[in-house]
Parts: sequence; structure tokens; C-alpha cells
Amino acid sequence: MVTLLLLCVLTLSSAAQRVHNNVATIKRRLGKLLIQSISNESCYHATKDLLRLVSNRQIQIKAFGSVTIDMSLPPTCIIMFTSYTVIALQFNNVL
Repeated sequence: MVTLLLLCVLTLSSAAQRVHNNVATIKRRLGKLLIQSISNESCYHATKDLLRLVSNRQIQIKAFGSVTIDMSLPPTCIIMFTSYTVIALQFNNVL
């Protein structure tokens, strides 16, 4: 059960990180296209608008509307599990 949960967390984190990396790649390529399209006025403005749209609207994968999913999720899950375990053991007077 725990292995399945860890596998799901790692898969989600990896996919979210790939989305983040692809957005960065799109921004770089749009910047290069913007430089190359200076001579064509309509293409230049369309590329500039698209680059502005991609830059202003952050693309993130979120769970429950507030938890951002990226490669920091697995260590965060481990820290939360460890903290919860320590607190639960303290309430049971084990520690």
C-alpha cells in the first residue's frame, strides 16, 4: 500500500516537473522566434502576445486547489509523515 502511494507521488511529481520544464522551453523558443520575426510585423506582434500570455499565466499542477505538485512533493510527504508519526507517538506516551 505504501509502495503504491510512493509510486503515485513520484509519478505525479515527475509529470508536473516535466510540464514546468516544457513551459520554460516554450518561453525560450518564443523568445528566439520573437527575435527572428522582427521583420514581419504581424508575426512579431502575435509572437509577442503569445509570449506575454505564457509569461503572465503560470502553469502549475495543483492538488486540492492549494498544494503545488512538483519535485519537492516526495520530500514534503516524507517530512509530513515523519512529523505526524512523532506527534502520534507522543500522544500515546511512547516517546
